[in-house]
Amino acid sequence: MAEEYIKGSGKGRGGWRGGGRKKGVKIGKIKPETVVFYKRVTPEEKEKLEQYLNQLRSQTE
Repeated sequence: MAEEYIKGSGKGRGGWRGGGRKKGVKIGKIKPETVVFYKRVTPEEKEKLEQYLNQLRSQTE
């Protein structure tokens, strides 16, 4: 039979059954939706893209 749980005893590292955050619960600030961009670009293109993104982001604020 299982031993009784004693806080700080070093046992029971698995946690409680049914413990933890429930599925679908959101905690904290909700971030805007983002999309990952995977394309090879030259250093010049990267610089232009960063400038354009900064320009777009400053317009929306």
